[in-house]
Amino acid sequence: MDKVLGTHLKDVAIFSTLSDQERDDLAAYFHIKKFKAGERIIKQGDDTDDLYIVYDGYLPVSRTDWDKDIYLTMMGPGDYFGEAALFASTKRSANVDSQGDSILLGISKQSFLEYMQNHSDGVRRILFEMLKQLFLRLQSTSMELQSARKASQGQADIDKFFA
Repeated sequence: MDKVLGTHLKDVAIFSTLSDQERDDLAAYFHIKKFKAGERIIKQGDDTDDLYIVYDGYLPVSRTDWDKDIYLTMMGPGDYFGEAALFASTKRSANVDSQGDSILLGISKQSFLEYMQNHSDGVRRILFEMLKQLFLRLQSTSMELQSARKASQGQADIDKFFA
């Protein structure tokens, strides 16, 4: 089964630079979780320490603000979430639900630390890819914010304060 999961990990951006053997070794640390349609996978504010990869299914992501769910994005096969929990004790920043039946691959902080101890070269490549993906997400978010600011009324007046 580790070879099947290892092959799947090749399609996940943060694991794409690992060798086949490193991915197979990493796959042994993952657990499989299945969810039914409509089931909440992660609740905003939860204390959990797993990184999840979407193996099968689609997962809407939302934030709850003032008792209202605000849709953020949709994740599908190959997408991942929860990487911050591997490095810091932090609460989940969003809700993740299962749109239909879904299968996720999870790795706990403890399991990831065990993998790190035995595969330092692979971990360096994983961390580099995580940073690269983080910067790409940050760049995308910055562009979205910039676009939203330009569209807002009175932005020119606000910009004068910072000129």
